[in-house]
Amino acid sequence: MKKDLLLVLTIESVVIGVVLGFVIRPFNPSNDTISLIGFPGEIFMQIVEMMILPMIISSVISALAQIRPEDTSRIGIYTIAYYMLTTLLSTFTGIVLVSSIHPGDPALFHNLGEGTLDDTALSTLDTFLDQIRNMFPENIIQATFQQVQTNYIPVKPRLQRILTNVTFNATSMAAINATTAQPLMKPILEYTNEMNVLGLIVFCTGFGIVLSILGDQARLMINFFIVLDAVIMKWISALMWCYPIGILSLVCKNIVDIDNLTETAQALAMYVVTVICGLMIHSLLTLPLLYYIFTRNSPFNEDRF
Repeated sequence: MKKDLLLVLTIESVVIGVVLGFVIRPFNPSNDTISLIGFPGEIFMQIVEMMILPMIISSVISALAQIRPEDTSRIGIYTIAYYMLTTLLSTFTGIVLVSSIHPGDPALFHNLGEGTLDDTALSTLDTFLDQIRNMFPENIIQATFQQVQTNYIPVKPRLQRILTNVTFNATSMAAINATTAQPLMKPILEYTNEMNVLGLIVFCTGFGIVLSILGDQARLMINFFIVLDAVIMKWISALMWCYPIGILSLVCKNIVDIDNLTETAQALAMYVVTVICGLMIHSLLTLPLLYYIFTRNSPFNEDRF
């Protein structure tokens, strides 16, 4: 009953937010007024983001720490493999849908013309190596707010040999100057301000496995993470009742703040369709298919609902 009530309140908040947005929009409110309208939603989103890190740490460690030691390694490997596989499949699904539907402004796509090969673009190898690097962060504290990413920077090429006893003519010197003037692109590792979720999961998986192996010797620490997980889940459950207020605030603020509502709505429509299609494919096809492949059981069995 509570879940249905929360769903009803969420739908009502979206409708009310849209209505209020269209009512307030003709009055051309100031930037301060628009900021105040969206302030509750902004605070709500910050609280949600604040809960992500403790939820990952407490849930993964407490779950693995309570499993029998002989099963922890297998489940830990399954956890990491499942996260990487589902991330890869969801990314692939998103790329296919975006390439097929072209959400956003279609005029931009038709006006692009023929593209050119960019030497500075990240290759598949760069992306793959970045994923491996992020699995094993050098600083677990830094992993809570940063992750590593390959980037390319221009560097001046160095002459391998300098011939001092040779007289260069003007043509030779011009060729050398033109060659040295063109910078080379060198890959470097930089840190971006995004939470390294993969690295945190790997660390918490290993931490939970070790706690499970220690058993009674680490019972105090295990109980700590069990209680922490219960507290976080209780907090999130209570926070969900503020969800309708945050949604109402954000929807109303965005409608009021949009410059050209008609063009934006048209450009946003295909984006919404793309997102919904991606979520449906991932939740109704990809995940059930993975479940069937690894368990040989139907995910749509009525006994499971």
